[in-house]
Order: sequence, then C-alpha cells, then structure tokens
Amino acid sequence: MKAKTLVDYSEVKKGSEFQVVEIFGTRCTLLIEGKNVDFGISEVEIIVNTQTEMFEVGRYIQGMFSDFTMRQSDIEKQIKKINFPLSKKQINKCVNIFLHGN
Repeated sequence: MKAKTLVDYSEVKKGSEFQVVEIFGTRCTLLIEGKNVDFGISEVEIIVNTQTEMFEVGRYIQGMFSDFTMRQSDIEKQIKKINFPLSKKQINKCVNIFLHGN
C-alpha cells in the first residue's frame, strides 16, 4: 500500500508517493530512500488501488472500532469517530470489503 505526502518534507515534495511501512495511532511510517520516516496522520493520504489493499485497510480500520460491528448504521457511527488518512467514503468501502467482500 502507498501513501501520498500532503506536506513538503526535506527534499520530498508534496504529492510524492511512498510505500507505507506502518500505520499506528496518529502516526504513519513511510519508506523514503531506504529509511523509515514518520508522518502525522494528517500529513499523508493513503492510496488504495486494489481489492486486496482495500481488504487490508478495512481489516485495520475494523480493528480500530471499539467493538466488532457488521450493521451499516453502526459502521457509519464508528467511522465518524476515527481519524484515518482516507476519506470517510473510502473508509466505509474498505470496511465493507473486509466484512462482506463487496
């Protein structure tokens, strides 16, 4: 999975894409020129292109919920509470791919 930077960082320009190493709490670690570089969750935007990436993001996001839920109304309530570098619409799609495969 990749992420696009939303801020300039040293020689790295805003909009550059890098491999995601880890997302944890309010931190996203990217692999830049062989080094792990930490960014705040608001400084990057996750890019999900494949079904597999959406599944993995959905699984991660579902783990962020306070309890496991499958009802759409409960999913939407939980999504409002979390902070993740992806649009709420994309988060919803990823969680549904993880839970239901669609």
